[in-house]
Order: sequence, then C-alpha cells, then structure tokens
Amino acid sequence: CSSDLSSHLKGDARTILSLPVTERFSSTGHFSVRLRGEVCASLVVHTGQLEFFQSREVALLEEAAMDLSFALENQAREEDRQRAEEILQSEKAFSDTMIESLPGIFYFYNEQGRFLRWNKNFETVSGYSGAEIAQMHPKDFFARSDHPALAERIAEVFTRGQSYLEANFLSKDGTSTYYFFTGRRLEFRGQACLIGVGIDISERRRIEEEREHRLRAEEADRVKSSFLATMSHELRTPLNSIIGFTGILTRELAGPLNEEQRTQLGMVQSSAHHLLSLVNDVLDISRIEAHQLKIAHDPFDPGKSIQKVLDLMRPQAENKKLELKSDLPRELGIAMGDERRFEQILLNLLSNAVKFTQTGTIMLSA
Repeated sequence: CSSDLSSHLKGDARTILSLPVTERFSSTGHFSVRLRGEVCASLVVHTGQLEFFQSREVALLEEAAMDLSFALENQAREEDRQRAEEILQSEKAFSDTMIESLPGIFYFYNEQGRFLRWNKNFETVSGYSGAEIAQMHPKDFFARSDHPALAERIAEVFTRGQSYLEANFLSKDGTSTYYFFTGRRLEFRGQACLIGVGIDISERRRIEEEREHRLRAEEADRVKSSFLATMSHELRTPLNSIIGFTGILTRELAGPLNEEQRTQLGMVQSSAHHLLSLVNDVLDISRIEAHQLKIAHDPFDPGKSIQKVLDLMRPQAENKKLELKSDLPRELGIAMGDERRFEQILLNLLSNAVKFTQTGTIMLSA
C-alpha cells in the first residue's frame, strides 16, 4: 500500500498500466484507498505478466481497496468516539468540580419536585444520604409554615423563569439554619427543571436583628427621655408656686405666724426645695439622653450661690438637730460656668451630708 501516487488518483478508483514498467514487471495496478470520502492512499500491485489485470483481477483488487477503506473508516470512527468520550468526561469532571466548589448547597430538580442532581455539601448540611435525597421533595427541607411561600416561589420559577426565597433550612437532626435560596428555570432532556443554590445567611440575619433591636431600643430611650423632659418641666411649675407661697407666709407678709406654723411651713418649703432638686435631676438626665442638655458659660458669684444653698439646706439640718456651718473667705471672686448647675451639685452634696449624718456638725468650706 503506497500513498505517493494518491495526488494522481483523486477521481479514478484505479489505474492499469500494461506497459513494460521495469525489466522485472510488465503490468502495474493502482487502486484508491479512501478515508472520509477523500483518497488517502493507494493499493499498488505489480506483475511480470503483460495484460494481467482483467475483470476478475481488477474486481478482486478493488474489493481489497474497499476493505482497506472500510477498515480505515472504522478506525477513524473509533478514534472520533474515543476523543468525544474523553471530551465529555473532561467536561463532566469540570462540571462536577465546579458544582462541588460552590459556597453553598446546589440543587437541581424537575417540575414534579424530583431531585436530579445535588452537591456533596447538600448532603453534609441536610444530614441526609444521597439515596434519601433522591426520594425526597424540596418541601421536606422546610417547616410546614413555610410551605405556602415555598410553593409560590417554585411556581414563579416555572412560570416567570426565576425567583428567590429566604427561609429556614431544616436538617435531619432538626437543626434550623436561615438560608437564601435562588431558582432558575431551564430545559433538561425535554422537561422543565429548576436549578439553584442556597447560601447560609444566618450570621448576616443575626447582625441585622441586633442592629434593628438596638435602633428600637434607642428610639424607645429617645421617646422616654422626651416624655421625662416634658413631665419634669411640667412638675417644676407647681413646685415653684409652692416654694414661692410658703416663702411669702414664712416672711409673715400675709400675717403673723406662731412658732408651730413657722416650723411646719419651713418643713413644707424644705421638702418642696428637695423635691424640686429631684425633678431637676430627672430633667437633666432626660435631657442628656435626648442630647438636649446645654451648659451655660457665664460669669457668676459663687459666694452668693453657696449662701443660697446653705439657706435652703439649713431647715433640713435643723430638723435633724445638726449644726450646718461654713468656712468661707469674704470674697471668692467671679467664676465662669453654669450657676444653676453649680448650685444643684452643691445642693446634692449637702443633701447627702444631711441624710447620712446622724449627729454633730456639717462644715462647708470654699
């Protein structure tokens, strides 16, 4: 079999030469061997007998050339089949690797809910074996309360082409994990199918719930602080009236008082001042929480403020038979700050001193 004459045999299946070719051969026959419809080689036969290639010999040699062509065609088809199989196996290996490398669970099922494909992570997360999953329906991985939403989203995939769902994924051991599920419609072997992945978003949901809870708590604090600020302000008005009227009475502007009346009115005024200080504390706390507190920065006389607080606290000290003294220079000078806050702080300190001192003397020095 030779291929050096194939370029001369593109059209003819045979060429018979009945001339003296060499001293040894008198006749030569060339018969085309074809592969995929094209001449790829020649079957060359030499003989020393002149006019040897008659009908019988030609038919026999043509059949031999055809057998060679058929064998080559079979070999080529087998090579093509093996090559196609190798490509298919390579593509399947790539597809399997890609599916198993997905960050979540992969699922592929038909319109009847029969699983056709899933990844190993699906088995790991669910706790079910591959044989068990093959017999299950997608709804088997969800709580009964989620079935209506699941059915609606699956129907949406098959009618509109795609959908998604956030729901708890139930494992075999009863564990519930919040997942984000996707679904897309595709045709596979003549039937509509759903393909998708599920991603664990439980950590993201926990963070979002904590943030939402914090925002609700902050809003509740803001409303509470706003309410307290309003109520504290409303409470100060009647208290100031009580303090003012008792002051008028104790100065005997409305008429003379006996000793018992003066003592009782002093206690009322002292209690009113104390209650007013508590209301002011609540007002300040609520303003701080509502980010509404403003601190003054003005000049004031600290000596005058100290004397004012001492006068307010003296009735409480006398009621407990405590001596309230002060050690103050003649002039303290002028201070810069919030006069009312200064007096409030000093009033709180002296109130605690009176409250926790049973006998003896309380000394205020500056």
